[in-house]
Amino acid sequence: MPSTDDANDEAESWEALVGYVCTALDAFGHRAKWTAPVRAPAKPDLANEEATRQERRRLLANNKAWRSAEAHMRALGATS
Repeated sequence: MPSTDDANDEAESWEALVGYVCTALDAFGHRAKWTAPVRAPAKPDLANEEATRQERRRLLANNKAWRSAEAHMRALGATS
């Protein structure tokens, strides 16, 4: 026959966890936590697209000029 101490230890080891949930999200204006909001697909902006292309071309040209100047400066530094 188990001792009363064992029975008390077992009863004390249980713990109740209470959680509250909303089962009527729409009725109370709540949103589901794990769903993404629905958005309409973006319309292409042709003017902005061309400006983006020009900016990209400018960036690439500047990077190329920087690499060229950096190589030139290293060559000058090596001869000094």
